[in-house]
Order: sequence, then C-alpha cells, then structure tokens
Amino acid sequence: MTAIKNGIKTALRTPGKTLLFLLLLSVTAALLTISFCVFDAVRGYINDCDAFFHSIVQLEYMGAAYPDPNVYDEALAQALEEHRDELDALISSEGVLSFEAGSSDFAVSDTIHRWDSLVPEPDAAVLRLSLHNYNDYNGTYNAIVTESLYSRVDYTNKLIMFRTLEG
Repeated sequence: MTAIKNGIKTALRTPGKTLLFLLLLSVTAALLTISFCVFDAVRGYINDCDAFFHSIVQLEYMGAAYPDPNVYDEALAQALEEHRDELDALISSEGVLSFEAGSSDFAVSDTIHRWDSLVPEPDAAVLRLSLHNYNDYNGTYNAIVTESLYSRVDYTNKLIMFRTLEG
C-alpha cells in the first residue's frame, strides 16, 4: 500500500513527466488498437477474395522471335503436339475450373488501316471472325466480323474478304 502511495506522490511531484508518460501510453494504446483493426479488416478482405475470386493464369510461350508475336513458330506447334497428354492432364486437373485455348491464327489485310497516330501498329487490327466461305477462284475467305478487339473502326457484323498468308 505504501508503494502505491509513494508512486502517486512521485507522479504528483513531477507533473510534466507524468503527463508525458500518460500521453505515450495513450498513443501506444491507440496505435495498437488501429493496427489490430487494420489487421482484422485485411484478413477479412483476403478471406472474401479467396471465397469470391479465382486466379487466372495465362501460359505464354516465348519463341525464337520473341518479342515479335507475329512470327509463326513451327517448333511451338510441334511441341504442343508432342506434349498433348501432359497439357490435357493439366487442363483436367482439379484446380482448373475452366480452360479456353488461345488461337494462333493470323489474317493479314491491306484494307484495314488505323488513322490515329497513337497506335503502335496502325495497319493492324485484331478481329474475331466467323468464317463464311472460301472462294477457290480468288483464294480468299469471306468472313463475318463477330467482334472488333483492336481496330479504330468498328467492323462488328460486317462481311470482309481476306487472303491467307499462303495466298
């Protein structure tokens, strides 16, 4: 009891130190409370993300002509055929919820031109096509554009004609 009494007397004799000590205790308690609240909020956010979101992975092959993606790599096509069983096993594994294969088909057209100056490849367009028919006489395909993915002009639902790379 006397220790408590002497401690109170000492605190009252030096009010500056006592006030500074109480302020330091208050700031420490406030920072500790805030850090626990932030930790709890972040942990809840991560749990919500785990429950509602899925990881999306894109496997990319960097071929001999990397970073130029416009060069056809025959080694890639051969490697895909050789390792088809391993890829099918990866696709059908338990962690894969859905799989959509990418396409490596290209169509080159001289008639599509982007006129804005901020485009890296103004003569290029990325279009999703639905092939309509093949014209043997001209060696061309007729296709309907289902979606204009990269194009200054919207070609959606328009009929276009293009030649293959061999033609």
